[in-house]
Amino acid sequence: MSEERLHFKLFKCFQKSHFKLMQEASLLGLSSGQPKILEYLYANDASLCSEIAAECALDKSTVAGLIARMEKSGLVRRKRCSNDGRCIYVHLTKLGREKAAAVLDISNDVDMLAMHGMSEGEKAVLSELLGRVCNNLSSNTRYNIKKYLSEEDIKMNRKVKTMVKGMPAIDGAGVHLVRVLGNRTVREFDPILMLDSFDSTNPADYTAGFPMHPHRGIETISYLYRGKMQHRDSLGNSDTISDGEVQWMNSGSGIMHEEAVPAVDRLLGVQLWINLPSKEKMSKPTYHSVKRDEIPEIPFEGGMLRLLAGNYLEHEGYKGEHLPLNYYDIHINENSEIVIDTQHDDSVMLFTLLGNITVDGTDVPEKTAVKLTDGDRVSIKTKDSSAEVLFMGSRALKEPVVWAGPIVMNTNEEVNMAYNDLRTGKFIREHVDY
Repeated sequence: MSEERLHFKLFKCFQKSHFKLMQEASLLGLSSGQPKILEYLYANDASLCSEIAAECALDKSTVAGLIARMEKSGLVRRKRCSNDGRCIYVHLTKLGREKAAAVLDISNDVDMLAMHGMSEGEKAVLSELLGRVCNNLSSNTRYNIKKYLSEEDIKMNRKVKTMVKGMPAIDGAGVHLVRVLGNRTVREFDPILMLDSFDSTNPADYTAGFPMHPHRGIETISYLYRGKMQHRDSLGNSDTISDGEVQWMNSGSGIMHEEAVPAVDRLLGVQLWINLPSKEKMSKPTYHSVKRDEIPEIPFEGGMLRLLAGNYLEHEGYKGEHLPLNYYDIHINENSEIVIDTQHDDSVMLFTLLGNITVDGTDVPEKTAVKLTDGDRVSIKTKDSSAEVLFMGSRALKEPVVWAGPIVMNTNEEVNMAYNDLRTGKFIREHVDY
């Protein structure tokens, strides 16, 4: 057996022994999960491996579960290698080192060990390991688990990081909407600048529409699950979308456009503003609509996913020319679940268009935007009622944002130039080519 394999056997054996010690955690002032951090400190200590390796079998699922519990408690942090995204290291956190130090205070209390039914051999092993921890608490020990766990074992679930409920607002010529994301959420939801939610059965709330107005430096994406929206712009585009369709406009260097919203039984949808990378702020403006017959509808056990843009599994939808965006309209039946794999570092958010959901144990009510932590997958569940959820995954820009009305740039000078261009008639750089 290789030395590395023996190291891992030691890890497992220490887990088994130390669990007994933690059966009455109240005596120690620690939760049952906290002292298990010690397993990581000496997973790479081979001195006792040959003696105890045969005492227990390695169980991958047990190890994976332990890692997840320790991470949730803030005792360890998992990190991918910079030169190999598939390689995972487990790092001991400051909190983990502190809890390990607390456990050391009882390491020589043989009577307490005996209270927990440990054998003489287990006491000897535990005392030896705890003693060695004393010399290494200051080090930031890490252990490479890639060789022992499958890709599925080491996937990290995304959790709810930020939850935002919108506020009523009036925009355009008098359109009543709910502004969910805006100036106050720019950094957290990067690259999504704004999310406006529309849900009304009263045409007076929205038929005033959005008269001709400018944009520079962003993309606007409108999705109507129910309703109609008529677009017209300075490029000569004139188009209408209806139930289940998308309008995608890149304002780039500058565009003028208007949106009329005819009366319907119910208007239900959202509009996103997505930031453009600094080097693409002055790109050529474009407009594209995505109609129903261009949107793949992908069934899964418990519902259906509409691929509005990007990729899902082996399926491809419309792709913009600038930032990547996976944009899904997910319909989930009651008491059902969908698990979506994601790129670990993507910026991912959800919006509950209809109904309530649970994301990795956190309840999210209707008409709520949530930003998720980094991770490899997200679990979305329903309880006793169905839900419709919008999923948006892109790449955070981490660039300065200077936002003034319909203009979003990177510096004050760029914004001032945009408004000067408007005053002097230089705003539109691209004209209709007849």
